[in-house]
Amino acid sequence: MNLLSEYQAEIQGALKDIFDTFKRDTPLRFYKPSVEEVVVFDVDFNSDLQEYSNPNVELTQQYTDFYCVVIYPKAGDSYSSFIGGGSNIQVKGEQDLGLLKIRFEEDAYLYLKDCVRFTFMGDNYTRISDIRKIGVLGTFNLYQVDLKKVN
Repeated sequence: MNLLSEYQAEIQGALKDIFDTFKRDTPLRFYKPSVEEVVVFDVDFNSDLQEYSNPNVELTQQYTDFYCVVIYPKAGDSYSSFIGGGSNIQVKGEQDLGLLKIRFEEDAYLYLKDCVRFTFMGDNYTRISDIRKIGVLGTFNLYQVDLKKVN
């Protein structure tokens, strides 16, 4: 018998309250690959001869908005600009800008499996990490993934 099993519901409730407190008012948009829909069927269209130029096909975007907790990594997470030593040491450092960590609930996790890109506050992002479960003592009700800004 787990000694903490009676407290797991309370822990999950507390984690839900924390998520609701810190989630953004602006949702993140999760995009799945676009779907091709034939608008007008043309009997004369030959896809072998007219690759990618069928005027009768429309691409329909698939997306859903989710409210997430957005975490901006600190500048010091990538490298440190302070290096001890003599005054003649030259250091070239590289820092990744445009990184986000997002935390989301299970409904977003189920939708995320097929997602290819994300938008948040007018910027486009792509996923750069695997999905991680966030929780304590076996109460995993949040998930986290890292995103990187793309053009």
